Amino acid sequence: MPAFAGIWLTSEPAAPIRPVNVEVTAAQHPDFHRAHTFDAGAVLRGSIPVSSGRYRLVGLGGACALDLFLGAERETDVVMRLGDDGSCAFTVVREHGEEVSHDEPSILVGP
Repeated sequence: MPAFAGIWLTSEPAAPIRPVNVEVTAAQHPDFHRAHTFDAGAVLRGSIPVSSGRYRLVGLGGACALDLFLGAERETDVVMRLGDDGSCAFTVVREHGEEVSHDEPSILVGP
């Protein structure tokens, strides 16, 4: 059985002026799908608990995407950069274990 892994998602700007939809799918499980729409004006912080393996992170209905391999017992921190023109891009900023904790409130992106 795969071990725990996770994605910590934030954005630039921190509080987007429009709603932001994010989806996560898993290469190893075709039926796996998680989605959440962050409200306009709210700080975008999401915690996405998953298992280790290959995932695809998609934003704004496909305007940007990122393929990730999540290691066991690791969390990958990703920033979603949002342009005024509706564009977006994901950037991995770090991967870590328990040595980093996120005390900020976040939205749990679950099933």
